[in-house]
Amino acid sequence: MPRRTRAGAVIALVVVVLVVVVARGVELARVGAGVETMTTRTTRTMTMGMSTTRATRRDAEARGEITADAEDDARAIDAGSGGTGEEETAGETRAERDETAGETPAADAETDEDDGYVSVGKIRKTGLLNAMDLEEGDNLLVAAKMRAHRKELILLNANAGGVVLTANAVSAMRKVGIEHFVVYTESEKTCREGFIDAGGRDIDCAWTSYLQKHPRLGMFGVAGDTGADAFRLWWSRMEYMWRLSGAGYNVMYVDTDVSFRVNPYPALKNVLGDMHVLAQGEFQGVLGLNIGFMYIQNAAENGIARGIFGECVARMLMVLESEPPLRKWNGEIAGGAKESMWDQHIFNDVVASAVVGHFINPRQGARVIEPEKRQEWTESQGFPSSHDLDWQIKRVEVPLELLPAKFTSDESFASKFNRGHSEGFQVHYRKLKNLSNRTDADEFVAIAPFWLLDGWTGAGWSPKTQGAHNAWLGDSPVMMAHFVGGLDKSLEMKALGWWDYAADAHASRSSLDTNETHSRFVAVEGLRISGKDSHEALYRVKLEVFKLAKIGMITHRRVIAPAFSCNESFIEKKENAEFGVWSQNNFVLTDRCWVPSERDELCCVPKHLSCPGLVVQSVEFHDDAAYSDFRGDGERETVNLSKIVGDGKKLTMAALQKSRLNSDASVVVLKLSDVDVLPEIEDADEDYARAITTERACQRGLARKESSEFEYPW
Repeated sequence: MPRRTRAGAVIALVVVVLVVVVARGVELARVGAGVETMTTRTTRTMTMGMSTTRATRRDAEARGEITADAEDDARAIDAGSGGTGEEETAGETRAERDETAGETPAADAETDEDDGYVSVGKIRKTGLLNAMDLEEGDNLLVAAKMRAHRKELILLNANAGGVVLTANAVSAMRKVGIEHFVVYTESEKTCREGFIDAGGRDIDCAWTSYLQKHPRLGMFGVAGDTGADAFRLWWSRMEYMWRLSGAGYNVMYVDTDVSFRVNPYPALKNVLGDMHVLAQGEFQGVLGLNIGFMYIQNAAENGIARGIFGECVARMLMVLESEPPLRKWNGEIAGGAKESMWDQHIFNDVVASAVVGHFINPRQGARVIEPEKRQEWTESQGFPSSHDLDWQIKRVEVPLELLPAKFTSDESFASKFNRGHSEGFQVHYRKLKNLSNRTDADEFVAIAPFWLLDGWTGAGWSPKTQGAHNAWLGDSPVMMAHFVGGLDKSLEMKALGWWDYAADAHASRSSLDTNETHSRFVAVEGLRISGKDSHEALYRVKLEVFKLAKIGMITHRRVIAPAFSCNESFIEKKENAEFGVWSQNNFVLTDRCWVPSERDELCCVPKHLSCPGLVVQSVEFHDDAAYSDFRGDGERETVNLSKIVGDGKKLTMAALQKSRLNSDASVVVLKLSDVDVLPEIEDADEDYARAITTERACQRGLARKESSEFEYPW
């Protein structure tokens, strides 16, 4: 159930902190006019979620949701325990679970010994969380106690559509020595099927029923758990960072498209040790934060840093539980995960409020205003200027051993940033205002420096450290790479060699993936694609791969998708990108090419061709150990297409079935010598095309219409 006490303390302030929607077509009045000035009201409002922290906790304890001694209880629980005793699943007792779970891991390190915050080998991979509900009793604190290391804990969450990315993220963390994380999902089913019982990488998980039974989810259009807008999971991270930081933990949240390249903790504790809240910088200024990465450390229990997260939840609940329900300019309920309850907008507003010392809500409040009038509304509210919300900057000395590999391996790269630490080695920060009823401790918020974390595109400050500019190829210039803005994230990770193919075991099996087609492949050589730009080129590539897929189904072979020279005119170029190639939209540059003929070391592979079980990307065939036996030259046979079509230049099912495509060769390469593209199979059964277009995984990739500009045959 929601923490209604916290929401109840603020629900009456809806008309103050958002806007008053009088009726459709009626102008929106400025909030608070003639009642209280914004200045006098907002100082009190700003403390609403934060100053009620202790009262909320007492109320929750009284309801039995959190025991008063929960932290002490958690410390007393043996680190090998999988639950809280009486609430074990399926009648299994804690002792029985401990007996079958394997060796008990070492307890939390409570010493000052500098182990670089490496926790691999100190925390058991599985058998601890066992699909517990983090909302049940003290389970959140129990989970933290079992999986934290030196009071550090990382949260990752995923619904059913995100388990594969999560498994890959876990693999990357383990490679840099991190095991102190909690993976949790939206349901017990996803937890068990996607992780615990999936094989692949050993990943323990929990799930959360947070807000699951809230009666307003349907009314506000946020009841779904399986889509891209996972409302409950999004808000659980704010709730859990608030709760766990209150129990003395330093908590990091990362999206599952964040890849750890270096263990960030030495830098977080050294260069950034005096910062209390960090988030990713997306745009200039305090209102430009991306919450795919958030970290809170060394926060006072009753401090403003911790209070930011409680305030965020309070503002969300204030909308969800508004009476009457909050409505937009057009009279519709202000629902949707990315409207008035968008966690990223609210987080930005709350941080900005904490920086200026009073309540502001420019990003959240604008969502109920007619789009054409939002700028006018923003200007009318008297919000602080952009100058008032600029970051303060301080130069820092960063020990060389803390920096990512590219700073030491690439002298030309390092020289761009190492001019006396004047350009790159800075921290953008602001002091948080000390409001009433707060601790006297100084606390600060900062954005993650570019060398700590940067984005694929859109959320970065410099192309020198962005993935779409190919800055991540080779040694990484960042400790953590966030694929925000990536349009085909798993392929983009594979193009860099950052994919753990064992993670694919966590995916649901495709109906096209059969043993019969697993061990034989067909590829094409000599394909000549034309297009005025990358969008048209991708359309034409899809047409050819679709033809090749039908050939593969007829001859019982999987398809190796083509790769292209990055010199092709349709490959997007950008002057400030590495190698001059822009890897954002439809093609991604890689040095991991498998192609049937000799090419340059670099190639560009098309995005959005996903069709598991039938289509294999060139980078996958190059790297995935499952294909290692088929990559040798002795496994390949080249067949000239002209010998199959004959003088009639027609491709038929009979011709295909009689061709060398039915040989024992592991890989047959169709060579196009006198044609630019593959011919259609004249008598192909429509069932083949139907099998491709109706396969759910293929619908999201190969069979998806990328643009209404082009006519597809499916």
